[in-house]
Amino acid sequence: MKITNVVVSGLVESILASGFPMAKSFDELEFDRRKNLLQGYLSGAVFNKEVVEWCEKQMKRARTLASCEGGESHDCYLCGINVSFNVTAPRYWFPEEQRYHFADIVSSSSTMHCLKRNVDRMKSDPACIKEYFSPKSDIRVVNAVLEVAGEILDDTSISDNERIERLKAILPEGYLQTCRITTNYRQLKTWYRQRHNHRLSEWREMCEWILSLPLFRELIDKEFQGDEEYWKTQMKFDEIDRKAHEAWKKERMKNAGL
Repeated sequence: MKITNVVVSGLVESILASGFPMAKSFDELEFDRRKNLLQGYLSGAVFNKEVVEWCEKQMKRARTLASCEGGESHDCYLCGINVSFNVTAPRYWFPEEQRYHFADIVSSSSTMHCLKRNVDRMKSDPACIKEYFSPKSDIRVVNAVLEVAGEILDDTSISDNERIERLKAILPEGYLQTCRITTNYRQLKTWYRQRHNHRLSEWREMCEWILSLPLFRELIDKEFQGDEEYWKTQMKFDEIDRKAHEAWKKERMKNAGL
């Protein structure tokens, strides 16, 4: 499985929105101001004690709501944290992914349009077979399929429509396809809780990736809430960046007269 081109949006906005049920006002400018404060806090750029305490209060509420058990509905704000990504996986993985209703495949590689071309390429250059099949695929099966596919392509007695139907009918489950999925943290929370110990390695790989998303583990996993070392990792500072950040912090505090 390969996951690329990941885009996460609505993270800070949704964390703030989790406080709407108890909010006293919904002023647009105030929301923008609070969003900037929380973004600064999460990036390590806020040091005012009162602001830090306020931000920590927002994060505590977000963690409490997000880590609730399934069906309790306290984690609805996670629906506003959107995630889009490209995933390449064997055909046998996608039917299991598609049983979830809040993960949309916005576009995918087409066997209808590209299968004939891909078969021609694999027959002319066997070295490229690995680009189209899972490494778990039995090469004997792949070669047998390509041989039959060649016979179908050479059969002049059938129409183009029948030809593509026959090619699709013999396509093994190990054939790789790429699609772009758009979903949200609440759905990924369900994926993780239901699939992290799944027998298919693709699901285990997917769940490992899910844990790498910004603040996902901090929000969802009770075992990691409050884990200082994990929090530092989530801030994404390596040692060099950390030293530069500390120098910038001291200069900022000096200029502020602190």
